[in-house]
Amino acid sequence: MKTFFKLTLLIFISFSGCKKFVDPGIPNSQLVSEAVFQSDQSANAAITGLYALLIPNTTGSFLNYQITLFNGLMADELIAPAADNKEFYQNTLNPEVSSTSAIWENGYGQIYRANAILKGLNGSEKLSPDLKKQLEGEARFMRALCHFYLLNLYGDIPYITTTDYTVNSQAYRLPVKKVYELILQDLTQSAILLPDTYTSEERIRPNKSTDLALMARVYLYTGDWSNAERTATQIIDQKDLYQLSNIVESVFLKNSHETIWQLKSSISNFNTVEGNWFILTAAPTESYLSSDFVKSFEKNDLRKIAWIDSLVIGDSKWHYPAKYKVKNGATITENMILFRLAEQYLIRSEACVRLGKLSQAIEDIDVIRQRAGLALIKEINPSISAESLLLVIENERKAEFFAEMGHRWFDLKRTNRANAILSKLKAPNWQKEDQLMPIPKSQIDRDPNIIQNPGY
Repeated sequence: MKTFFKLTLLIFISFSGCKKFVDPGIPNSQLVSEAVFQSDQSANAAITGLYALLIPNTTGSFLNYQITLFNGLMADELIAPAADNKEFYQNTLNPEVSSTSAIWENGYGQIYRANAILKGLNGSEKLSPDLKKQLEGEARFMRALCHFYLLNLYGDIPYITTTDYTVNSQAYRLPVKKVYELILQDLTQSAILLPDTYTSEERIRPNKSTDLALMARVYLYTGDWSNAERTATQIIDQKDLYQLSNIVESVFLKNSHETIWQLKSSISNFNTVEGNWFILTAAPTESYLSSDFVKSFEKNDLRKIAWIDSLVIGDSKWHYPAKYKVKNGATITENMILFRLAEQYLIRSEACVRLGKLSQAIEDIDVIRQRAGLALIKEINPSISAESLLLVIENERKAEFFAEMGHRWFDLKRTNRANAILSKLKAPNWQKEDQLMPIPKSQIDRDPNIIQNPGY
């Protein structure tokens, strides 16, 4: 175990040098391209190092806390008390500010590492066939996942599939539709390659269902309702692997059977970045929940009771997300969850509304409402219209996924509701162009084919 940890750490360090993807600025290391893929153990360590970089320190990274924090600030969930984060909350992002650039660079950095693994796997003849398939599936999934988030943050983006600097330095921004097609190509291939079961304890390595969970989300975002329903159903029907927790308080525990994929911290005496930063023990410096957002929950919603806490100092009171209960400590009871079963019920519910299957849609949303301790739609409004039911689903997603991987921000944008809701809340700074983040100026300076988003 110690040897494997050292090997993982060595690969972790070799990957860490790449901070930019479209222009990574460094050549492939010999470790990544050759030696790593000469044995099953070292190749496994390469992909483990890729996940380790998602939780590199206690301040988070691209797919760990940053997405949740920044997107929550840009939406209607979080308020920023600190000067560093006010540009996200006030939607006054600057293409030249490092915090804006870091998301782009970290996202493409992960893509670069995934491509380096794919290149190494392709050139290796020493690995066992089953492991080689699995690692290719994991790397393709990670490449698709990172592109998905970059796409929903920046709009048109380059889809990078190589480590070749000469190619990447001339990359073009592709239309959103084309990027989604490429994401689905990667996900379709990785679904074939990934195993049905988990290859690691605590579900910290993606399996086929993890791939399908992202695929279902992509279908929902692109309006492919039939495939969204079909793919979500594939996951929901796996009762032996996934069950919706009956207790709201247990959803985010590391042993939850609702979890589809989670990340385990490699930092000593540390559970999650979210718990570390969101849980308040002093006046907030990063963020706290909007009072209007807290008031938006239905009466007696168990999620509000279990997942929101508050801190009072003198005459001041701040509410904060409390999905994760551990701020720090040696006992590890929580891992950071990226995909969970509840999303699949709400994906299928929304898709069914669009397909005219209102009874099925009501059944799925009631599964979520029942756990939250709320009245069931089938009992209080069984003849609800499709338009009204979509608003109910929107509010359920708002209550279920707040402060969690940017769901609310992306939902507002994909349903064309961002301008209507945020133009009043964010006045006078809001403009419709704020729905996309600015491309970092440093990236535009490096690649003449990259054009800035409107409004910046």
